[in-house]
Amino acid sequence: MIERILQYWLEPVARRQKQLYLRQKLLITWSAAALLGIALLLTNRYWGWNIVTAAGLLCGLSVVFTIVFYIKSRYQRPDFKAIAHYIEKHYPDMKALLITAVEQHPQTPDHQLNYLQERVINEAIQHANKHNWIKTVSQRRLTLANYGRFAAGILFVVIASQLFPPISFVASDDLAAAGRGYRLSVSPGNAEIEFGSPVVITARFEGRIPSEAALITRPAPEEINRIALSKNLDDPVFGTILPAVNQNLEYWIEYADRRSESYHLTVFSHPELLRADARITYPPYANLPEKMVNDTRQISILEGSQVTFNFKLNKPVSTAQLVARDGAVLDLTPQADTPQNYQVQIEPLQSQRYELKLVDAQKRTNKVPPRITVDVLPNLPPDLKVMFPNRDLQPSPLEEITFEAEVWDDFGVTEYGYSYTLAGGETNTIAFDPQASEGNKKTLNHVLELEKLQVQPDQLLTYYYWAKDVGPDNNARETASDLFFAEVRPFEEIFRQSQSFQDSQNQNQERPQDQNQEGQQSQRRNNEQLIELQKQIISATWNLKRQTDLNRKADTLVEDVETIYQAQSEVLEKAMTGMANAENPQAAQTLLQAIRYVESALEQLARARDLHSQEPLLPALSYEQAAYQEFLKLRQRDYQVARSQNNRQQQNQSSTSQQTRRQMQQLELQQRENRYQTERQASLNNNQTQQRENLQVQNRLSELARRQSDIRERLQELQSELQQADEQQQEELRRELQRLQENQQEILRDMDELQQRMNQPQNRQRMAQANQQLSQTRQNVQRASEQLEQGMLPQAVTSTSRAQRELEQIRDEFRRQTSNQFAEQMRQMRDQAQQLDRRQQDIAQTLQQEIDNRRRNLADSDQLSQLIERTNQQRESVEDITEQIRRVSEQSEESEPLLSRRLYDTLRQTNADDIDRELEIIEQLLRQRFLPQAREIEKQTAEDITRLRENVEEAAESVLGSQAEALREARRQLEELTRQIEQEADQAQGIRPPNEQRDRPAPSAQDLLNRFGISGIDPNDTELNLENQNRDAQNSDAQNRDAQNRDAQNRDAQNRDAQNRGAQDQNSQGGGRQIQENRSRAGQNTRQRGAADQNTRDPRRQLNDPDLTNAGENRNLEFRNQWGGNPNGPIRGEDYLEWSDRMRDVEEMLEDPDLSNEVARIRELVRRVRTEVKRHGDEPQWDMVRNQIIKPMVDLHRRLSEELALLESDKAMVPIDRDPVPQRFIDLVRIYYEILGKDKDKK
Repeated sequence: MIERILQYWLEPVARRQKQLYLRQKLLITWSAAALLGIALLLTNRYWGWNIVTAAGLLCGLSVVFTIVFYIKSRYQRPDFKAIAHYIEKHYPDMKALLITAVEQHPQTPDHQLNYLQERVINEAIQHANKHNWIKTVSQRRLTLANYGRFAAGILFVVIASQLFPPISFVASDDLAAAGRGYRLSVSPGNAEIEFGSPVVITARFEGRIPSEAALITRPAPEEINRIALSKNLDDPVFGTILPAVNQNLEYWIEYADRRSESYHLTVFSHPELLRADARITYPPYANLPEKMVNDTRQISILEGSQVTFNFKLNKPVSTAQLVARDGAVLDLTPQADTPQNYQVQIEPLQSQRYELKLVDAQKRTNKVPPRITVDVLPNLPPDLKVMFPNRDLQPSPLEEITFEAEVWDDFGVTEYGYSYTLAGGETNTIAFDPQASEGNKKTLNHVLELEKLQVQPDQLLTYYYWAKDVGPDNNARETASDLFFAEVRPFEEIFRQSQSFQDSQNQNQERPQDQNQEGQQSQRRNNEQLIELQKQIISATWNLKRQTDLNRKADTLVEDVETIYQAQSEVLEKAMTGMANAENPQAAQTLLQAIRYVESALEQLARARDLHSQEPLLPALSYEQAAYQEFLKLRQRDYQVARSQNNRQQQNQSSTSQQTRRQMQQLELQQRENRYQTERQASLNNNQTQQRENLQVQNRLSELARRQSDIRERLQELQSELQQADEQQQEELRRELQRLQENQQEILRDMDELQQRMNQPQNRQRMAQANQQLSQTRQNVQRASEQLEQGMLPQAVTSTSRAQRELEQIRDEFRRQTSNQFAEQMRQMRDQAQQLDRRQQDIAQTLQQEIDNRRRNLADSDQLSQLIERTNQQRESVEDITEQIRRVSEQSEESEPLLSRRLYDTLRQTNADDIDRELEIIEQLLRQRFLPQAREIEKQTAEDITRLRENVEEAAESVLGSQAEALREARRQLEELTRQIEQEADQAQGIRPPNEQRDRPAPSAQDLLNRFGISGIDPNDTELNLENQNRDAQNSDAQNRDAQNRDAQNRDAQNRDAQNRGAQDQNSQGGGRQIQENRSRAGQNTRQRGAADQNTRDPRRQLNDPDLTNAGENRNLEFRNQWGGNPNGPIRGEDYLEWSDRMRDVEEMLEDPDLSNEVARIRELVRRVRTEVKRHGDEPQWDMVRNQIIKPMVDLHRRLSEELALLESDKAMVPIDRDPVPQRFIDLVRIYYEILGKDKDKK
């Protein structure tokens, strides 16, 4: 304890320090509280948080701190040592005198200070007398702290008054309004909404209702928008619609000089894929550089390739995975520099489809997971196409054999050639250098001179073609063709006509003259059977040897070897039997040598079976060929043959007779010009399959070219419109540009899908060049998409124009085709979409009527409740068709990828339009009686549903084809077919010479109508539109038929020109799938008929055709001479097959059973007429042909025109009632319309 006298001098300083401390602490406390209060006010203003609780907590803490600081300053004992240090700082000359004095304590027993202590204290007191220690605490600081304390307190009080609604002097809220009679509830209040979605905001008042209210929105601190709220009569609800909210939004309601509290709409977005790029690293065997495919979701890679996907998302996500169809999951890795980009590297072993599933930090997932398809293309072995000879031969020892073949490999072959082996000798190989010619397609052409090989009759030469390439394991791989036989024949072979043939020309076999000849014939048949069976064994062994390169299982190998072993054992038994019954010693010796070779072959086959190894197959094959060569020596040299005219009997001929036919055909086929005739006919089925693929590709190319043309034309229009538009119009045009850019990206997706189809194994070789061109075109399409995204409009127009031209060039190389899969489902879906659109139009009409009624009558009608129910049903229908689209899209992915893609795009567009949400909003507005606002939303909904219908119809056309297109094509085909019969009838009746017939213009349907007496009607008279479809009345009196057919003339005259032009345009661009299928079949049948006609004119074909007998030929010759040359028409000439097939095509194009049945009836009638003409050689009854064939075809043409007009034009004047006019009223109806026509002419 310091001395009292020293304490006396220090206490004033201590009191002043306490004052300064208290004032400073209060200043800090109240200032901090005021700042926190301001922060709470800003939080409430901009984010709409409820701050009442926080304000109370802030005020409470401020009071607590104030009391604590006051108590501490009043009751806390002063620290004199600290005060001494404080004074010493202001008086350094004291040199710690005061500090020393304060620290002094009595040292004596009587508690007195010693001399030195007293002296120190006295010196300190003397210093206090000379210097006023109280000034060390500045009066100025005390004054400023005091003023600051009062200012902070006042500010805190003012701010605190704003924090609590009861004392707000800015605006009244719900509580204040309630006190004054207003009770307000705002919907939806504070809410989270999806980016771009519409929001309905309503303000419901209870108690007093203001005359007007307004919605105040603040999307940004500097931007405030005011929207007047509409009120429905006496309904206490004010409301409006925000059509699209694209950013966070603060809003409140102002009414009666008051405002509600602030609410906030927080915008969120689902994770979404913006772009996917793929980098492909090819395997070493491909010898291809790394490839980058930008903006793709479907790629094709080679077997063994590595793919790195780079996905660009709209925002960072917490989880990003590729989920395969089999459930395998691949996690994506985010990139450090760009957190919105994710990568994954895969090396798929087989084709796979993935779904990209995204989850953000708020556990939101992507609405429609995008599909990522990776199509793995196998490394196919070389394709060997044997051109000539592609069969077994029987050359002479002096002949030259020309070997021709084509070899194609997707990555080129390392070596190719052919090998031949003389039975019992070594295999000789003729190899060719693939570097000698460019490209992946190589040609083999080589001549083998048998004379130089010194071959002998009955010697066997086998040969095969081969090619080597690099397999998927980067090792050499060899592919071989079938094994062919060249059986060297002797120089002399005698073919005699059977003696029995003169007495029995209708029999099918040679009859021996005695029992000796019959025994020889039996022995020869046995020898032929032996040779044929041994040949099959050699072929089976060779095929088994080729297949061992495929790593077959040992069990399968053993099973196949066992089968060959049993067949060879059977040959051994027959050879032993034949040796026992041999006619001469030479034959017995030959069979003995053959038996030895067969036994050696059996030993090797047994080794292969027991050791489960393919190595013994090669020596077994050598022994089998040697045995076959021995069997050839048993063949006869003298043949007695007869030509049969009965196909059924030919099937029962002996093997000797079969050998005879092969020999005769062999001799005939030596002519070089017919070398490939057999091959063309044999590969007809394969060509049809290839044609179907070509037509599919052509259909897609046509569509891509058309869509690219539409985008180019619209871009050119926008380019000029942007230069003249104001700011608002420019914004709308920019949104349209964005839609065009999305359409351009869809073209990219479809091109990737098309390339995947062209890369399929069955198409890769034929479409390799087109696929490469399409890859180059894709670069232009992608470049146009990027230029649109960057706003480079002139450059985008150039790129789209170039892409369109290239697509059209590729399209011209293919033909069209259709597919009927999923036809019924798509037909139902199309009907459902059309019904959905019609119901929405009815809803729009009813809603507009209700709005008009409300203007005249304030009471609600019963239609409003029905309208709400219909809107709810419409929403359920939208959900149902959306689910159907999703299901069919998944089911058709593999068999119909284009249909699947279109449905998937339709599904994405439907989800983006959010039609069900719009219908839900309409229903809410209708329940709130906001009819005008509901009408505005309904307009957008109607557009979205119309777009849905159009998308479904477009997808359905890829399967069903366009109905109008089918009718147009059927009408065009029918007109041509009618013209052909009419021309044949005119030529036969001498109406015009043949030359004039060919040179004159083709008659129109109007000419055909006039030619049958359908005249007297003004072609421009549009009132004559009735028709009579009752074909049972066709045989009635002529007057009735004339009255009916005048309608046909009028209808055809009105619609013919425009419809024919439309048919030509549509046919040039490619029609529906159904038309393509019919044309495909027509083209195939035409080729078949060409082959048949060529064979018919071939004398060798006539020799083999039992229908072309001498009597028939004479009759046909007489027929041709009678009619002045070879007629060329459907009934009498060679054009019937083509005409009939085209009529079948028309029949299949028509969905209406009545129309298709009528086509079938006409076609059947023509067939009967032709049969009678061919049977009797008489001229047809041309009057009957005109009345029963041509006239019904003209009538059918008219009906097709009317059906087409119903589909294409709402303004076309066509009969609405399809029922025929009753017979007793026909005359009255005819007179009635004639009078109308006369009155019109007078006017």
